[in-house]
Amino acid sequence: MSFLDDVAKNVNEGLKQVNDGINKIQSKSQEMMQTVTLQNRINSLAAKKSIALADLGRLIYDKYAKNDEVGEDLLKRRVDEIVDMEKEIESIKAELGVIKAQYDPDLPRSEKSEAMAGYSKASGCVCPHCKAPANQEKQYCAFCGGNLKETEA
Repeated sequence: MSFLDDVAKNVNEGLKQVNDGINKIQSKSQEMMQTVTLQNRINSLAAKKSIALADLGRLIYDKYAKNDEVGEDLLKRRVDEIVDMEKEIESIKAELGVIKAQYDPDLPRSEKSEAMAGYSKASGCVCPHCKAPANQEKQYCAFCGGNLKETEA
């Protein structure tokens, strides 16, 4: 009976290892699919942005070199479109960072939590309460919970 028990135990351990391997493969493939999808969206927006910048440049050239009637409102709309594309690209990059953090086995748990919560440091921005690096777009500090939007007297 001991021999059969050992065989059964080894088979169960082998099945567990195979199952763990399959789970890792599924997780990695899911990460890759999400990453590729987001990167494709970034590339598509970057291409649209390049076209919009070229169009804006053409409008400005026509206005000043050819004395065409190009209204400031049209130029402003085109600039606003480009700014919106840049914001969307940054948003997707942040989402990409969250996905990478979520699946990175070497990242400390605290950094994974910050990334998944949408926390990111803004250059030069610190919490007025605890002086920790902060994100100026957030209402509250991720470290002490202090209000980042309070106006100083």
